[in-house]
Amino acid sequence: MEKLPVFVYGTLRSNQPNFVYYLQDKVTVVQPGYLEGGLLYDFGPFPGLVVTGETSQRVQGELMFLDQARYDEIMNDLDYLEDCKNQVYLRREIEIQAAQATTTTRAWVYVVGPALIEDCSNVIESGDWLTQL
Repeated sequence: MEKLPVFVYGTLRSNQPNFVYYLQDKVTVVQPGYLEGGLLYDFGPFPGLVVTGETSQRVQGELMFLDQARYDEIMNDLDYLEDCKNQVYLRREIEIQAAQATTTTRAWVYVVGPALIEDCSNVIESGDWLTQL
């Protein structure tokens, strides 16, 4: 597995509950960024991202550059959290625009999987989970 940063858009963002448990002290750099071409859905206690390809739709989040020495352990923990085994979320490699950069960065992104896709009805129009809190 290539050691890419992870783009987070919900409960894994800095100062959110899952950041403290899964990423705090395991991240070397945090950069604001966005995914162009996606919709964010509200599932109550957490959001889900669906890639649409529509460039007018943006999802706000953060690029997390992980401690390389613990990279595999961290990614295994995130895959468990996102329930990739049961396809609640799927980890995909997607181009992310860092807020202060002119080029995109390839990153791992957890997108809504088949187990959750039918529940996508409540769109977060702003594309920013933090506006829902």
